[in-house]
Amino acid sequence: MLLFSYSSFSQIIKFQPGISLSNADFKYNSGNWQYSNKTLIGYSMFIGIDYFNDKYYNLSTNVGVVKKGGAVTATSPDEPIRQFNLNLDYLSLNTTFEVKYPLKYRITPFLSYGPRLDYLLNDNSLNGYNQFNYGILMGGGLKYDVNNFQIAIRSDYYLNFATINKPRTYIFSKINDKTTTICFAIGYKL
Repeated sequence: MLLFSYSSFSQIIKFQPGISLSNADFKYNSGNWQYSNKTLIGYSMFIGIDYFNDKYYNLSTNVGVVKKGGAVTATSPDEPIRQFNLNLDYLSLNTTFEVKYPLKYRITPFLSYGPRLDYLLNDNSLNGYNQFNYGILMGGGLKYDVNNFQIAIRSDYYLNFATINKPRTYIFSKINDKTTTICFAIGYKL
């Protein structure tokens, strides 16, 4: 029990609800297409833990759900107007390295960077969407410590290494997303 208590020192368990802002980026196979994107405003909800907590850095692992997608209107002189909507839910797992610098009044700005893996929860694999997406999570924010609690606001950008869709010969050859999340976090220090 003493060993567990000693090893759990400086860990913070946190809950992070927030919103996601996502745009779908469509690349077309052929034709003279003009398109306009519309941002999807969705949700994000994560639980996580900060560990190896030092004054100037820590690791953070989070698991949760995030909505990605968007809408695009495509026009071409040769074809009728087409609209595409993406509304995809992902289970997301990430581990980031956070660099922080404590200021006065228990306020700590931080930057984070690390790998992430997303799993598509919608049953759209038959519609040509990849079940897995992976990439880098980059973000930053502010933390505020109050006794055993920590309150934070953070924003993260999801940089993808893979496309949302499987390659096919339909009107578009690949779909990517540009997603940003803005979260409020509350944590408890063990």
